[in-house]
Amino acid sequence: MTDDPTLEGLPQDLVQRYLRMLGLTQEPPSLEALARLTRAHILAVPFENVSSILRARAGGGAPASPVDPETELDAWASQRGGGVCFEVADTFSRLLIALGYRAHPVLCESSFPGSHQAILVDLGGEMKSRVRA
Repeated sequence: MTDDPTLEGLPQDLVQRYLRMLGLTQEPPSLEALARLTRAHILAVPFENVSSILRARAGGGAPASPVDPETELDAWASQRGGGVCFEVADTFSRLLIALGYRAHPVLCESSFPGSHQAILVDLGGEMKSRVRA
C-alpha cells in the first residue's frame, strides 16, 4: 500500500491506541477521513523539538536516531511532548498505511533543501491542492 517498500504500517494494537488517542474510529480511506485524521493529529501532537531531543538522549541515541513508533505514541498519548517533522511524518505515515492509504514521507524544503519532512498521500489519482483540517 506504500511506494516505500521499507515503510510498513503500524501493528493493529498500535493503530487502535493511536486512533483512541486521536478520538477517532477506523473508517475506509477517503479525503474526508484523511481530513479528520489530520485535524485530530494536529490538535493532539504538538510540533516541537525539545522532548524529541530529550527522548533521543535518554535512549542513548542522537537526535536523528531511527523513529520508534511505539515510543512516539506512548509520549504523545501521555502528553509528554510532541514531535518534529521526521518523527511525526514517519509515525503518522505508518498509521495511514495501516488504515489502507497509499502514503509515504517526503523530504521538503523550509530553510534549506531536505530540512523538513511531510507526507504524500495518493487518494487514487485525485489531485487536491490541500486538505483543510
